[in-house]
Amino acid sequence: MAMFLLCGVALYNLSDASALSLNSTNSSVVNNSSVINTTNTSSPNTSSQLKTSQLKTNLISSSVQSTDSVAPTVKTVDPTNNAVNVAVDKVINVTFTEPIQAGTGWIELVTSSGTVVPITWSINGTVLTVTPSSVLSKGVKYLLLIHTGSVTDLTGNNVTGYVSRFTSSTDSVAPTVKTVDPTNNAVNVAADKVIKVTFSESIKAGTGWIELVTSDGTIVPTNWSISGNVLTVTPNSTLSKGVKYLLLIHTGSVKDLAGNNVAGYVSRFTADATAPTVKVVDPANNAMEVVLSKVIKVTFNESIKAGTGWIELVTSDGTVVPSNWSISGNVLTVTPNSTLSKGVNYLLLVHTGSVTDLAGNNVAGYVSRFTADATAPTVKTVDPANNAVNVAVDKVIKVTFSEPIQANNGWIELQSSNGTVIPITWSINGNVLTITPNSTLSKGIKYTLLIHTGSVTDLAGNNVAGYVSRFTTVSPSPYLQATKNCQSTNAQIIALSKSIIANASATTTYTKAVAIFNWVRDNIGYSFYSNTKYGAVGTLNAKTGNCVDTTHLLIALERAAGIQARYVHGYCKFSTAWYGHVWAQVYVNGKWYAADAVSSRNTFGVINNWNTATATIYGTYAELTF
Repeated sequence: MAMFLLCGVALYNLSDASALSLNSTNSSVVNNSSVINTTNTSSPNTSSQLKTSQLKTNLISSSVQSTDSVAPTVKTVDPTNNAVNVAVDKVINVTFTEPIQAGTGWIELVTSSGTVVPITWSINGTVLTVTPSSVLSKGVKYLLLIHTGSVTDLTGNNVTGYVSRFTSSTDSVAPTVKTVDPTNNAVNVAADKVIKVTFSESIKAGTGWIELVTSDGTIVPTNWSISGNVLTVTPNSTLSKGVKYLLLIHTGSVKDLAGNNVAGYVSRFTADATAPTVKVVDPANNAMEVVLSKVIKVTFNESIKAGTGWIELVTSDGTVVPSNWSISGNVLTVTPNSTLSKGVNYLLLVHTGSVTDLAGNNVAGYVSRFTADATAPTVKTVDPANNAVNVAVDKVIKVTFSEPIQANNGWIELQSSNGTVIPITWSINGNVLTITPNSTLSKGIKYTLLIHTGSVTDLAGNNVAGYVSRFTTVSPSPYLQATKNCQSTNAQIIALSKSIIANASATTTYTKAVAIFNWVRDNIGYSFYSNTKYGAVGTLNAKTGNCVDTTHLLIALERAAGIQARYVHGYCKFSTAWYGHVWAQVYVNGKWYAADAVSSRNTFGVINNWNTATATIYGTYAELTF
């Protein structure tokens, strides 16, 4: 007996050749001690079983001993144990808990009556694959028998005996074609058509073949695939126009999941032989006032591709306009290389054969005409309207034109009635010109908007004609104006008003008005005399005044803060007698508040030093004349 050494393992060459007839296709040394048999055929009566004692003699570890003593077990089996309706061409897969190798036992597939079914089996990692040598019989119960020691793990631990049962499908009805797209005998089929055949049940690939051929028998190269009950056949290139095709599904080319072969099937169709036609063109034929930046689009009744003819854009005098063109689906786009000329007539010439459908059918010659825009834009509306009055001083002016516009080299102005130019910014959005004064306008002033000729144009470059619009801002409130004795614009009055508000940390109109009232009440003494003596500024300097002068100062300080205030004249009963009297009303948040600052008994909005219920009110005034 000869001996040789490989990777530290002593291997003995057995003289009994029959002891090695395992039909092994590959052997390799694993862990320096084991040989893996990767493919086997199995029959319980075979003479090619290797005796356990012989294997132990042949495999002698030189130095390494494994400590693994746990046998592999079955994790899953497909088909599952006791499965029914199993396809008759089913390949059985058994997954173990760890990698396995061929052992000395055997594996069988038998019917419930004990008939042995010829099989082949192989191992890949943890998976044992058992393949019946022929299709199973319908409606039969089968047992997969994995005998003890038929497989082992890589350290030689034998699998224990395992049995799994399943019953093959009783289905004996072959799948049939339900629908085919394109339908049988269809005509004008698109040249890029993908063919779909829908069957009565889910299918899988069989052993036959599928063909697409022309009526003269020429085979058309295709690819095909299956998803559920749908067979998809895709030609490798576009079909030829006007050619008749036959789809041949040969018997057994597909079968249902039970293994029943489809019967032969033929479907016929004819590729498109009709030329594409124009559905719409933009701009429409004979269109007028076309914008100079127009991109021309021609939509056909089907998908197209470039042909051998040419496409032109020319003027009515025959001048060729340089352009580029492209195709996307069924749309031809023609883009002039520069803007069109206003008022010029253009012709789009789509010559015969310049484009074709996907089957190669040439388009017939086509002509479309249009004229570039030659009409100037006009003003449709202006806001504020021409000659509007009481316009808000923060008004943003909007001028809407008859069509989209763009800026040109003219200018736009806003002037007051005395010719003063008001700084503005302006912008364009579509057909709307927006003019925004840089600061609030003055009250009661008449303004003029001047849109000079050529300041804006339409998109074709047609200049707008000169346009003028006038409006007057809202008149200022008389209750905010300075008067002879209410000097609200005096620098001393303005400075004091601001100081009072700042010292009180007043931020709202109401708190500002209260702070000013409290300051006058608490800082100006009372002197008895009639009518005006000092006015607001004189009263501030004198630090005293009667009811008229005290009210002058109070109203001047309120108006300097931008708060409306007015005079009230009445005949009032005080604790000692009836007197003519003057006090203020201050306007805050839509309400007039009484403000009488001559008495410390009074608060903002509340009078306590005379009887308000019995007083006679002579009137309210923006200015007193006495």
